[in-house]
Amino acid sequence: MHYIKKEIYDNGYSSQLSLESEELNSLREFVEIHWLKVISEFNPTMLESAEKYGIQNYHLISSNFNHSKTWTKTNRLFNTECIQKIKCMKTFSVLENIFGKFKISDVYETEQRFGVEEMYWRLVRPNQPEDVGPLHADYWFHQTFNGGEGMFKNTEETFKVWIPIFSEPGKNGLGIVKGSNSANFPYEIKVINHVPKPVPTFDEKLAKVELIPTLPGNILIFHERTLHKGFTNLGQKTRVSMEVTLVTEKN
Repeated sequence: MHYIKKEIYDNGYSSQLSLESEELNSLREFVEIHWLKVISEFNPTMLESAEKYGIQNYHLISSNFNHSKTWTKTNRLFNTECIQKIKCMKTFSVLENIFGKFKISDVYETEQRFGVEEMYWRLVRPNQPEDVGPLHADYWFHQTFNGGEGMFKNTEETFKVWIPIFSEPGKNGLGIVKGSNSANFPYEIKVINHVPKPVPTFDEKLAKVELIPTLPGNILIFHERTLHKGFTNLGQKTRVSMEVTLVTEKN
């Protein structure tokens, strides 16, 4: 077993892998172009300002947007062309060395789009707690999908690859509960805004969530059962990250 995969099984995550500088620059370009394209379609009067300020300073102009309606998951999905370019990066070859042959998970919004690979990016403004999600394990969501039938085979397991594109280490990023992939944390399904979602039934204060300091390009890889959450951005810039779920056969 590759030492990084072993580390993930042992600790729930690994932060030993990083993008090459050229790869990080390419991702920044892909996301910025996509961000401007969405603005041109949904709020064209703000396009000139967006080009001037740049995505890292989105928070300075975000009051001119309906943030939640503009930046839906649909509007943050990389298109097929970008996905193919990302898959050709050296880092994806390294991931294959770590995990062996893998698939990229299908897009899931309100339903599964079979055969459509999912990679997407996120915006997290400074001092906006609503821009980050609650404590959870990806496995919980996978089990609720498709009407509770689940999204993956029993012979499969998944690993999330989370990449900070613009970040301020120690001030924003992802929090991990180390070793939580080896324990069973209880949860229940609640219907929130007409959508069934898993909600923890344990005292979250007892979970020791640790913010993992990550420079831009420093990749976090974690197991589907690892508890994690986004931290409120205490930095000065908008945090931008991307993520993709790798689907592998269980050992």
